[in-house]
Amino acid sequence: MKLSVPLWQLAGEGLALCYRGATAYEAEISHNSALVLSGEPYPDLNYFLLDDQVFPEIKLCRAVEKIRLRQIPALYFIAADLKERIAETACKLGLTHACNIPVMTYTSELALYDAAGYEIEIVSNAKMLKTANRLMASAFNLPVAAVERVFGPGIIDAPGVQVFIASRNNTPLCTVQTTTAGNICGIWGMATAPDFKQKMDGKSLLQFVMSYHFLKGVKAFYLLGTEIGRPFYEDIGFQAQTEAMVWVDRECPLSNFR
Repeated sequence: MKLSVPLWQLAGEGLALCYRGATAYEAEISHNSALVLSGEPYPDLNYFLLDDQVFPEIKLCRAVEKIRLRQIPALYFIAADLKERIAETACKLGLTHACNIPVMTYTSELALYDAAGYEIEIVSNAKMLKTANRLMASAFNLPVAAVERVFGPGIIDAPGVQVFIASRNNTPLCTVQTTTAGNICGIWGMATAPDFKQKMDGKSLLQFVMSYHFLKGVKAFYLLGTEIGRPFYEDIGFQAQTEAMVWVDRECPLSNFR
């Protein structure tokens, strides 16, 4: 299946769906750029995405200005094919290139998977949400309080967003968020508890979640990966469609993103 909406637009809209319940949320979404801010003082919780051939330098300058006015750190994801146009401007703005990440999709026929011995549930109450948030905070080395302010109770019944938890023997192991728009699903916040970082924990959860959405009519999936995580997603069947450069403010160290 060919995606009917530009991949970068999907990513921006998906992030906005996940973050819109944050206490200090702010978002600006356009065709090929997105500013999605939680307002929390951690770069992993504030984003600017850019894949625009029309004056990308100006859009980057505006985003940096707005983020600095908020006095929060952020991750800047910029399409790798804009490197020649954007690098000089980014450096002059005080940004530094941290790494590249794969932007991945799954558009093949999907085999259906069961829970593979795990108890997999959709978060439906405050207690389950607290468990999911603690898993995410632990996996990404973030304060639990900050994660709870971003993913508060409103996410439970928010249209287009679902949170899943996988457990074994009543022990929560991993969590993931999904956003759906039509027949396309975004994968977000894939997090496994550090004490249970066995590859199959996350793989079993993600394959089950994809099967769940497939049965509800989803035909394609996308995610923003990492180089470390690329083999994991490729093993499931995701393919890198392009790459994003990750830039950070020199005054704000890249603390948790990996």
